[in-house]
Amino acid sequence: RNRSIKLETFKEIFKNALHFVALQKDLNKNDLATLDHFNNVLVIKDQISDFADTARIIEKLDLVITVDTSIAHLAAAMGKETWVLIPFIPDYRWMLDREDSPWYLSAKLYRQDISRTWEPVVDRVISDLNRRFML
Repeated sequence: RNRSIKLETFKEIFKNALHFVALQKDLNKNDLATLDHFNNVLVIKDQISDFADTARIIEKLDLVITVDTSIAHLAAAMGKETWVLIPFIPDYRWMLDREDSPWYLSAKLYRQDISRTWEPVVDRVISDLNRRFML
């Protein structure tokens, strides 16, 4: 529950000029309807049957942005640049007060502040995306 972000909040990231791939296999009809509004988001849920498929897709991406899910661990373990959105009270593996991970050198952590809301986190991700891709 604490690690989830409503797509409604996360969708702010999709409003820039980049192309995105939705790696989530199980999308409900409301999320699919939301994603339908963005021509720059490719939904490939039908092409993912297992972690090997997910890994093959991740391999082709420039960057993975995700909440604390198995995809975060998979992408970062593969050495893919991975930005992980972390709740105020994180899982112990993400430790405290760090923007990096000693286990995953390619991971950057975006933590909720004391407000425990996702909007400031998403704003930081958008700002870093703009810098990273010179938008």
